[in-house]
Amino acid sequence: MALRMTQEDPKPILAKQVNSVRSLAQRSLANYAKMDIADSKEVYLFSKDQFCGVRFTLGAFWAEWRIDQLVFTVHRGAHKLETVDVNLNATNRAA
Repeated sequence: MALRMTQEDPKPILAKQVNSVRSLAQRSLANYAKMDIADSKEVYLFSKDQFCGVRFTLGAFWAEWRIDQLVFTVHRGAHKLETVDVNLNATNRAA
């Protein structure tokens, strides 16, 4: 699900990817935080004026996805809790 460069305008493809990751991240965070998804927040990440990812937060939990990554990781503070495959193929929970 990493951004694929084609002759097409990449904006619609990227928007679909962000929406897909948002849905997955919000569900994962709500599961850990035991809070409503509507309370989640997101921050768009930029590097040198180029969009490069999104950070989602809910309560004390956060997840960050970079557009060049096929996974995002859920954290509580500095503790890694879960790595989620954005292709929905696998989920690996930390021990």
